[in-house]
Amino acid sequence: SIVQRRCLRAARDIKAGETLSREMIDVLRPATPGAIRPPEISKVIGTRALHDIPSGKELRWLDLGE
Repeated sequence: SIVQRRCLRAARDIKAGETLSREMIDVLRPATPGAIRPPEISKVIGTRALHDIPSGKELRWLDLGE
């Protein structure tokens, strides 16, 4: 059987400039190529959205900044 990998997704609409907290991140299947993987969640918390990220969208490093 194929193990469905998970990735990090926006748990709600995230506005540009918002700082990401754990509550704003869902760990869901399937993992989209290029999406941030669950083991990296601690690196994502505290970063800021560079632009609006709609709820359910996978998180990518190019969407996030300091």
